[in-house]
Amino acid sequence: MSKVTHQAAIGTRKGKPFIVQQRPTPTPGPCQVLVTPKALALNPVDYIMRDGFNVASFPVVLGSDAAGIITQVGPGVSNLKVGDRVLTFCQAFSQKGAPDFGAFQETVLVPVEFITPIPKSLSYIDAAALPLAIYTTATGYFVQLKVPREGYKPADKKAMLVWGAGGSIGTVAVQVAKILGFTVYATASAKHHDYLKSLGAHACFDYKDADVVSQVVKAIEGDGFALESGYLATGDLKQIVKAVGHFKSPHAKVAAAPFSFNMLWWRLYDWGGVAVEFVVPPPPADIDEFFKFVYTEWLKNLLDQKLIIASPKIELVDGGLGGIQTALGKLKSGVSGVKVVVEL
Repeated sequence: MSKVTHQAAIGTRKGKPFIVQQRPTPTPGPCQVLVTPKALALNPVDYIMRDGFNVASFPVVLGSDAAGIITQVGPGVSNLKVGDRVLTFCQAFSQKGAPDFGAFQETVLVPVEFITPIPKSLSYIDAAALPLAIYTTATGYFVQLKVPREGYKPADKKAMLVWGAGGSIGTVAVQVAKILGFTVYATASAKHHDYLKSLGAHACFDYKDADVVSQVVKAIEGDGFALESGYLATGDLKQIVKAVGHFKSPHAKVAAAPFSFNMLWWRLYDWGGVAVEFVVPPPPADIDEFFKFVYTEWLKNLLDQKLIIASPKIELVDGGLGGIQTALGKLKSGVSGVKVVVEL
């Protein structure tokens, strides 16, 4: 028998701490499932939404990253079953905080195209670190940068510059670029360089160096590449544009993951021949097929073949749902090279 209610970390008012309380458990509709999270990862978008951005109305349940067990499937679901271990990209942002769809609760409603079965070798804690970072990097590479889904071969001599590679998005962006056949150049704090090289970065540079752009350009030219593409995980957009623009490619483009209100004028600004696009999903007509490919095919295969790992390193915060407020405070105050996760 399905649960009637469950506990959730609920945002009752703009900017106020979450309150853990009971709320109604939804019933999955066509092509939806219910997931009981065992681990939740936190992201800056969570405290941005808590403070009122992209929220239709309060109360809200937020959270994008979860890993757990399917507890109920809706009509038309044939590829998943009750008891499956999965990671899920929860729809708090696209649903503007609608309580059924946020990860920060004991039962979350998820469309099937955002579900990836996980192998037994992958823990819930590690799996929870991946969903949003996969969304952001796959979208940036496949949609904004137009990388073929099958990737490139070494003979294609493709280079990718990942700027701000030390965090949760950047570390996955490095891995994905390597998987797609790029030779990867990355900027991050020096303390993260060895770790990024273990994930597939060919060369790393300290973004704090005054001549970092010159260092990047010299290394790429020395390796015989002509840089066309860059991925901004975090940091200074002008710096990565300068590096990519140096090569004067007619196809030069940067995909920018960090949200900024300035993105409204990015396309109007003269970036010296470099196209700059904010990472956004494909048009509505293509969006279901795209995410079905990303989560149910592409990511599943990467996990099954152990081609991608959870990154960066996990920092656990105690307290379950009651610890989310503390975890968000830790995240907002600034972390480096870790993914903040709460275990349920």
